[in-house]
Amino acid sequence: MQELGGFRTAFWPGEDTKLCQEITGKLKKKIIYDPEVFVYHHRRRLFLGHIRQVANYALHRGYFVKRFPATSAKLTYFLPSLLVLGIIIGGVAGLFSAELRLIYLAGLATYLSLVLIFSIFNELQLILLVFPGIITTHLAYGIYFIKGLLAFRLREEK
Repeated sequence: MQELGGFRTAFWPGEDTKLCQEITGKLKKKIIYDPEVFVYHHRRRLFLGHIRQVANYALHRGYFVKRFPATSAKLTYFLPSLLVLGIIIGGVAGLFSAELRLIYLAGLATYLSLVLIFSIFNELQLILLVFPGIITTHLAYGIYFIKGLLAFRLREEK
């Protein structure tokens, strides 16, 4: 921190992304993974608080793809947005073609099946919360990630 001259950013969430970018970019240092270190994050309750948290995180991550591509331009961050676009584009395309409709429905059934399987293995007693929670989380993240990608600036930089 002394080599960086301290650390100050208006980004939240995302302050850790900015810090890591400065450590690896400015200082040319490596960040080493230590499996013994635990980081505790404040989690919100389902659904509204959790979805707001996920949406805010996704908005920043989408924006950071442009602002800090070295740490944010990873395929995994784009996957929920590809899901959202697939749902929209596939749904519209399915209206015009029976073959595309079958492909769309097969893809949607595969996604829902995987979420159901994960929900069952995660916590059988909570499946009625976990199943819609995962889907809602993916959709919120996907939509707000796209919004962040399209944002000219975030409020922290205005």
